[in-house]
Amino acid sequence: MAIEESVWMLEHEQRLMAWAVWHIAALGRARKMPALQALMKQPGAKALSPEEAEERRKEFDQMRHKWQATQPH
Repeated sequence: MAIEESVWMLEHEQRLMAWAVWHIAALGRARKMPALQALMKQPGAKALSPEEAEERRKEFDQMRHKWQATQPH
């Protein structure tokens, strides 16, 4: 699980860097800069069905229990 998380984090960081580089290059060519609020706007969260929400809670509880088992008492 730790290896999968590390791989996911590396891939996530690469996607963020690619996003940043692309936007830096695109903004450098822009005639007019967009408003900062437009660039910083966060997409809304996807609404989960009750079944999906319950599944996510179970996954979270499993991860929490595994993490707590690794912590010294």
